[in-house]
Amino acid sequence: MHLTAGDYVLGYVTDDSHAYGDWNSGPPYDQKNYGISIYASGRGFDPTIIKELPKETASANVLAKITYVGDDADESQVFVLDKPMRVHVICLGEGTGSDMADYGWIENATDDDIAWEMTYRKSKWAGGADKNRIVDTYVMLDAGRYRAHFVSDDSHSFGNWNSDPPNTPQRWGITITKGE
Repeated sequence: MHLTAGDYVLGYVTDDSHAYGDWNSGPPYDQKNYGISIYASGRGFDPTIIKELPKETASANVLAKITYVGDDADESQVFVLDKPMRVHVICLGEGTGSDMADYGWIENATDDDIAWEMTYRKSKWAGGADKNRIVDTYVMLDAGRYRAHFVSDDSHSFGNWNSDPPNTPQRWGITITKGE
């Protein structure tokens, strides 16, 4: 495959049942290269042009992050906006029918009014079991003090899946970043 000059992101996801160092059946022939690899070819290739993206947790753009949420959780985190801002919300939870069992929301920390909430209708399938739901959206918030919330029920959460986990289980919860 030929890639023209530009920015690219390579992602790879595996389940927890057959992975490097923990094979549930016979390992592949070339264990060290299990997964995904990209090799550059050609004399003009300069390996210094490849940069690893910084970890999401280290980003200065993160306003609130409640992830890796387990069973029976009720977590919140306060963040402050000095001016009106478009924020990026990624919320990954559990829902069936029209009901959400694990979900997040943003409320005004002063009067508890809900500014945004994850609902089944706003969500889409997140991979794995049908009940894994994700919302990836932008929300305009006024300047002020806000509280991000995430709650979970007694089953199917990070580290304790009762069905197939979502494609990005480490995001189970809510992440709010400055929008672009």
